[in-house]
Amino acid sequence: MYPLRPRSSPKATIFFIFLIWISAFIVGLPGLVAAELFDQKTVNFTKVHNDTGLQVTQEISELEVKVTMKLHCSFNLSPELLELYDYALFILMYLLPLTTLAATYVPISIRLWRHREIGEITRAQAESIRSKRRAVKMMCVVMSIFAVCWLPYQLFFIIIRIKPSVQAYKHLPKIFVSCYWLAMSNAIYNPIIYFTMNRR
Repeated sequence: MYPLRPRSSPKATIFFIFLIWISAFIVGLPGLVAAELFDQKTVNFTKVHNDTGLQVTQEISELEVKVTMKLHCSFNLSPELLELYDYALFILMYLLPLTTLAATYVPISIRLWRHREIGEITRAQAESIRSKRRAVKMMCVVMSIFAVCWLPYQLFFIIIRIKPSVQAYKHLPKIFVSCYWLAMSNAIYNPIIYFTMNRR
């Protein structure tokens, strides 16, 4: 909560890392318990044109049936529980981190930019202020990119719960993959931001 204060002790750091991992396991536990794999049969009908071989060519349209078996993963939960779980994930994985980051860095940014030293500022003090401002800028960029990358993925499930009819849209899997790719790509941007904005 106070990134500009001295770092936590190693024991406190290990404790918080352990707490984060335990929390992540608990959040994902419903998927481990309630998820089931089952065979999904897909039947496709396609027209096949055959030549009869007679002197007068005649096309006979027949139906060719193709049966495709695919494994499908689904949560064995009631619609009410699924909706509740999706909203809980939206809060825990998106709103809570974003709100925490905003509540932490926005006041720090305001304080740093409004802060004025009394008297003459030494070179070390000026460099310290610039370094802190640079760190806050970097974290604000990280927060903004996190918000942009994860918002479509989170809204995808919320929209499905609010309006189930969109599941019939044929391009829905492509939209999901695009949203998922954008969310996962968030991990790529952070090292680039840290490198480019932390140079002295």
